[in-house]
Amino acid sequence: MKIAIVPAGPAWENAVKEFNSRLRVGKSEFFFPEYYEPKWLPKLPGRRIYQEIYLVVDQDAHAVHGGFILKFQYYKIGTEVHKLAHLQLPLSEGLVNKAYHAMGMMIIRGAQEIEPNLYTMGMGGIHRTLPQGLKKSDWFCDLIPFYFKILRAPGFMRNIVPYRNTTMRKTALDFLAMSGLGSLGLMLFDIVKPTKKISAQITCERFEEFGAWSDATWEKSKNEYDFVAEKDAPTQNILYPPHSKFIKIRVNRDNTVLGWAVLLVTPMTKHKYFGAMTVCTLVDCFGAKADMQEIVACGLREAQKGKADVIISNQSNPVFVKIFKNLSFMSTTSNYGHCMSPEIMEILGETKTRTFELNSHLNRGDGDGPLSL
Repeated sequence: MKIAIVPAGPAWENAVKEFNSRLRVGKSEFFFPEYYEPKWLPKLPGRRIYQEIYLVVDQDAHAVHGGFILKFQYYKIGTEVHKLAHLQLPLSEGLVNKAYHAMGMMIIRGAQEIEPNLYTMGMGGIHRTLPQGLKKSDWFCDLIPFYFKILRAPGFMRNIVPYRNTTMRKTALDFLAMSGLGSLGLMLFDIVKPTKKISAQITCERFEEFGAWSDATWEKSKNEYDFVAEKDAPTQNILYPPHSKFIKIRVNRDNTVLGWAVLLVTPMTKHKYFGAMTVCTLVDCFGAKADMQEIVACGLREAQKGKADVIISNQSNPVFVKIFKNLSFMSTTSNYGHCMSPEIMEILGETKTRTFELNSHLNRGDGDGPLSL
């Protein structure tokens, strides 16, 4: 058996399908893409953000036993710009066959050989096998805090799966939803903890395309953060294309642009956390820290206009703790982790143990995007 890591290509298409068949038989919840050219972020001339797909193969048997995707993107770390790679979907046949249990770390090492400045996000938290293995290899791993605000009590109470885990709780939540007491409770909560209002000088407007105005915002505010992905107009237009499913809000004070927010409204179906709720995600946002509350507030106002039952967001910077408190959001345990290789931590220059110590600006838009909650 001759194991190697190779770029995905047409010669391996059937082997990838056979790999997925074995995962399916083993009742895996994850499967590998059966294409070799990335559909989300293809590598095109001049692009500074793109993906590459790699396979772990047995060259003698012409079999695929694992794979991973690297999303390459530029980050400002301190005062310098560095090319980083986000490790996405590291998938090993070890999930269903113990004979391949060591392949997970082989994937990590192989990805680091391609790009030492490696990080990964999401993972369902940091208690799972992948982040625990990374921590043992001296990676930095922590959770990105999770914030939420209930917008419509009935839809929330009928569908919030983690709180409906006993018959008594289901009955109580259904009663609160049907009787209107849940909506009344939400109104009382808003009275006791009122949402800080947007000042009269602020305007919130939809837009379709990032441009010179957003580049100016990026240049003006980027040095307030020690670890932040490039948020220039070309990159943002790739991530959040014009006339797409994303709702983009520009925030102005008088005639000056403060920043922007990106929202996504998703009607869920049998979601493991949100059931059949309509969820609004604050996917991404950017601006100076002093203006960020107005930016998030404009995103909240837009969410309140629609049919969402709840608005959610994961944000890494400590400035958001006060912002979300002022806007009457709540917080609970996050399942959205992030891990960074020793090479990235060396660039940062200090030993850090918690997300809030990094002065980073990370959210779901910096990972796989809002593809999975």
